[in-house]
This record gives sequence, C-alpha cells and structure tokens, in this order.
Amino acid sequence: MTLSRFLRDYLYIPLGGNKKGLARQVINMMVTMVLGGLWHGASWTFVIWGALHGCYLGVNHVWRRLGWRCSDRMGWFLTFLSVAYAWVWFRADSTAAALRLSASLAGVQGVWSEGMWEAFRTLQQPLPGGLSAIAQSLGLLSVPLTYDQWTIYPVGVLLSDPSAHLICLVLAAVLVWVLPNAQEWLELDRRRIDVRWPAFAGALMALVLFVSLLVSLHEPTSSVVYSKF
Repeated sequence: MTLSRFLRDYLYIPLGGNKKGLARQVINMMVTMVLGGLWHGASWTFVIWGALHGCYLGVNHVWRRLGWRCSDRMGWFLTFLSVAYAWVWFRADSTAAALRLSASLAGVQGVWSEGMWEAFRTLQQPLPGGLSAIAQSLGLLSVPLTYDQWTIYPVGVLLSDPSAHLICLVLAAVLVWVLPNAQEWLELDRRRIDVRWPAFAGALMALVLFVSLLVSLHEPTSSVVYSKF
C-alpha cells in the first residue's frame, strides 16, 4: 500500500471520486491532495504544496473535459515547471521563505540582486578545496583573458560557486530528463529493450551520483526533510 493508493481508496473514492460530475470531482481531488500534503507535516507549507497539486489536477481534468488540445512536449514542460515550483513550498521552512523564493523565481527582485558587476566579481572567486589549490599552485588562477575593457580569469570562473552550481543543475537535468524514471526502471525487466541503453544509462547514473557525492562532501550537513514529521 502506497500513500497514493491509500488516498485514492480511502479518501478520494469514498468522497465520490469522479462519479458525481466534474465540479464534484475537482473538489474531491482538491480535498484529497490537501490532506495528502497535511499528511507530510503539520505546516501551512505542506498544505499549500498539496493544494497546488490539487489545482494542477483540476486544471488538467477541466482542460481535457473541454476538449482543448496541447502537444505532448508542451504538456510535459508545463507539468515539470508546475511540480518543480510546488517543491519550493514542500522544502521551505516557512510560508514567508516560500514567498520570498517565489518572488525571486518570478524575477520580482531583479535578475542581478547586487548588480551585474558584482556578479562578474563573484565569478572570479574559485571554490575552496583541492581543485582550486592545484590550480593556484600551477599559477592557473592568475591567467587572465582580456577583451577590450573586459578581463576575466577563465580557471577562476570554472571553479567558482556559480559554475559549480550550473554544473550540478546540468547533471540534475540529465538525471531527470534523460535517464528512465522509477516506473520505467521497473518496466525494464518486463519488456524487451535494446541492451545498450540500460548499460549506458547505468554508467551515466553512476557518474552523476559519483560527482554529486564529491560535491556533497563540500556542503554543510542539513536536516532531513521529514525531521519535523
């Protein structure tokens, strides 16, 4: 029994499911998802996280019922953005923090919070640790690249915090968009597929996890999401 099946069998269906019209179905989904969010923790952030998913499902069912069309790629893209945004509320420590993050994601606070020049100066600060130490010992950090009035230090930029974050985002995107998801992994044993794809996917996943492990060694420890459950 999973949480999804429990909510479906003991909450959504007893409420009436989809047997009492579209309006009642949307309400049933909203109630189910809100209580599913509250199950994760007694906090407004979890309630809003569940409510967002209820809204997403409601929009999806109303859209389908009206017969409107949407390409698979656009639907996938909108779903990814919607779910990714909902995780802001799931992970935020408070509603105030989630609202600040939402404002930043919407660009309310500007693209460069401290100005473009400050952003360029940040790119010249390498990451602490072995890589920057090796680059510094070889004198690579002080090698400039000048064009007109612009001067940057390529190795310093490569080892900077923004670059490291960008690399992590790219690796995460590969993990999410290219590799099979959990359901697809379970299906690998049930259907005939090209044997080269699982080997490539496994090697790529091992590389991503290894790099993620190395990056996590330099990050401060944090509490588990369910620490306040």
